[in-house]
Amino acid sequence: SVANFYLDQSRRDDPTISCPLAMLGSELARCDSATRSSATDSFSKLVDIIFSQIDSEDSEKARSKAVVIATTLIGALTVAHFINDSSLSDQVLETVKQACAPRNVCFQLTLTVGLPPPGTKQAPRHVC
Repeated sequence: SVANFYLDQSRRDDPTISCPLAMLGSELARCDSATRSSATDSFSKLVDIIFSQIDSEDSEKARSKAVVIATTLIGALTVAHFINDSSLSDQVLETVKQACAPRNVCFQLTLTVGLPPPGTKQAPRHVC
C-alpha cells in the first residue's frame, strides 16, 4: 500500500532514500520561494497519487481524505525519524501504516526538493 511503501523502516533509517518533505519539513518552511514551490508541487503530487487510490463517488471528500493521509504519512515519518526509542519509532510506523492504508497498491514517486544533502553538489532523486 501507499502507507507501507512510504513508511518503510528503510526510509526512516536512511534519509538519502527518504521523502524530503518528511526529512526537511520544518526547514522547508524557512527556504526561498522557489524551494517552497518545489516542495508544494511534490506534496501535491503525493496527494494526487493517494487520491487516485481512493474509491469514492464524492471527489471532494476523497481529495480531503488524500490530504489527511499525505500529511499523516509525512508527520509519522518525521516523528519516527527523530525519536530515539526504536520500539516507539517502530510502533509509530506500524500504527500509521494500518490507519492510512486505503489500498494495496504500491507507488513510486520521484521527487527532487532542490536541497542537496551535505557533501554533494547535486540534489539526488528521492523516492517519496
